[in-house]
Amino acid sequence: SLLQPIPQRPTMTIAALFIDPKGIYTTFEDINLWGPNRDARNYTGPHPVVAHPPCAKWSAFLWFGSMRSPQKHRLGDDQGCFAAALNAVKKFGGVIEHPAHSRAWDAFNITKPKRYSAWIPAGLFHPNCWTCYVEQGHYGHFTRKPTWLFYHSPQGNRPPTLIHTQSNETTYIILKSGRKQSKFELASKKQRSATPRPFAELLIQIAQHAVTQNQHLETQPSNPTTTQTNTHRLAVPATSSSNSSRRPRDSTPPNTRATSSIPPP
Repeated sequence: SLLQPIPQRPTMTIAALFIDPKGIYTTFEDINLWGPNRDARNYTGPHPVVAHPPCAKWSAFLWFGSMRSPQKHRLGDDQGCFAAALNAVKKFGGVIEHPAHSRAWDAFNITKPKRYSAWIPAGLFHPNCWTCYVEQGHYGHFTRKPTWLFYHSPQGNRPPTLIHTQSNETTYIILKSGRKQSKFELASKKQRSATPRPFAELLIQIAQHAVTQNQHLETQPSNPTTTQTNTHRLAVPATSSSNSSRRPRDSTPPNTRATSSIPPP
């Protein structure tokens, strides 16, 4: 790979907010878990955060309720969860994960990243904050799962280079018979919403990077033939579409389609 991983550094505690109590974050050490039994809206630090605020009330396909249940699907009615996650990231550093096209970006005046967009400034209302588009299919998910990230570093560290291109995974399979065709889902709703371990590891790395002193990243290698470099870069896992064991892989520069011979999980 053209990009080199950063050296291993001492373990740093990360706060995981709004997480599934039976999810992937319970398998990590040094994670301060904030699930349903702890109200993550009350988080007061001091650790950097990885936040997964509830997304159902911010869906791009959400409608405004019905005559029978007018409050059931009211847009943005998440009891202040996204606002709390945003405040925590801006105060303590870290990253928020939400589905691509989340309406929370409009509601909180965050600049919306375009499809396959690398990191861009989050807008005038969020100085020194960044946002981007990424597909979890590059990081262990068996569907593409388009995702938006929001990042802030109290140290002023720029966000790390990720893979922003389209992944090769798909959510549906279409079978045709004559003029008829049927669409079948490859994953249940619960499976689609789950965070794969490589992507959780990536988010933890990003949160650690946000509060690391004197951390500088380059988005492009200064010399493609150089095997050793003084510039530290985050190592991020990636997967392709064949079947074999998962291995970590370094990140790919923006605007570069990911090509890898590394087999997926």
